[in-house]
Amino acid sequence: MQCEPECDRGDRTRRRAYRQSEKLDAIVFALLEESDQPLSAYEIANICNGRGVSLTAVQAYRVLDRLIARHTVSRIELLSAYWAVTGNENGYLVCQHCRTVSPFAFSELVDPVNRICDVSGFWASRSVIEVAGKCARCKGEEQHASAGAVARL
Repeated sequence: MQCEPECDRGDRTRRRAYRQSEKLDAIVFALLEESDQPLSAYEIANICNGRGVSLTAVQAYRVLDRLIARHTVSRIELLSAYWAVTGNENGYLVCQHCRTVSPFAFSELVDPVNRICDVSGFWASRSVIEVAGKCARCKGEEQHASAGAVARL
């Protein structure tokens, strides 16, 4: 009989830990939603700690794994960072200069990608296209800067 209080206490601890993970999931997702750029796990942990929410990078990775499994967050491979999914996007234009990400759906490419997989005998669990380059703003700033340099010559 003395074991029951310990078992009950352990059960309450597990339930509390589960509630804690749900709370952390919500905090991290909200942080990603409000950010205009993808964030790394370390950036997420630093921002949370700065806001008074204790979170290590290891915990951030666990939270991000859960959010990715729920399809509410995507990992932007080119930046090693994470982005809140807002729709059915499965493609990203990634600015290598300012780290801006512009999501897009590539529904017109689904059939050709599936055909490539079929021909190769490959089973795809997920398809994502990331295009690296410069966004219109950064490209415009670059052209403006180079035009200014030419004018000074």
